[in-house]
Amino acid sequence: MQAEIRGFTLVELAVTLVVAAIQFVLAMPSVSGSLRRDSSPTRKRKGGPVSISPCGAMAGFSLVELMVTVAVLAIVVAMAIPTFTAIVNGNRLASAANETLAIFQSARIEAIKANRRSVACLSADPDAAAPSCTTGTPAGWIVFTDLNRDGQFTAGEKLLRVSSLPAGVQVLVSNSLAGKVVFRADGMARTDTGDLLSATVDMCLRTNQPRQNVRHISIGSGSRLSIQRADTGGECGIPSDTP
Repeated sequence: MQAEIRGFTLVELAVTLVVAAIQFVLAMPSVSGSLRRDSSPTRKRKGGPVSISPCGAMAGFSLVELMVTVAVLAIVVAMAIPTFTAIVNGNRLASAANETLAIFQSARIEAIKANRRSVACLSADPDAAAPSCTTGTPAGWIVFTDLNRDGQFTAGEKLLRVSSLPAGVQVLVSNSLAGKVVFRADGMARTDTGDLLSATVDMCLRTNQPRQNVRHISIGSGSRLSIQRADTGGECGIPSDTP
């Protein structure tokens, strides 16, 4: 089940830190007073005792000072957390999109070099000894030479590349792709009917951090590859063949 990713709100974090500060102060009521007391040694002399103040005597924080410091810290941290979350999620999306683009390029180059069909397909077990293609919930990609032209990785065929998806990133494909891309010897991706493939693969996170929570990886005219960002309002859906 995909969990929504979000940062703490300013109010949540500020209240949490302020309450923690109050509990800390109430648990140590004697700290401030003990630090403020003058513990300087005295030396007696003729006519009465003389107080000797050591250099650098320390004074404690008052409750008000501590509360103001914690409140400022809470505001700074609360402002930084959403930004940090957006950066991390953006990097995950970029990594998934770039790797998918590299998968398609590897399959295309191999098809041209070997002068035979190669397939890039989604797989539920890309790291297995004998991975397979899937139309269900994928965990990554595999690329292989399709010697028997059945669109499935079987014994005797060469496994060219495997790739796992970053945690939490959802993969959605347009209807014409059907979980796999087949490149022929001319380097063009085609459908089962022989038409040039136009399709889209989406890398998506159900979040508003960042606002552009989707990366479209498009295949146009059978070989043109591109990546586009999109804001879908924090939702993930099946993309069209030409986003």
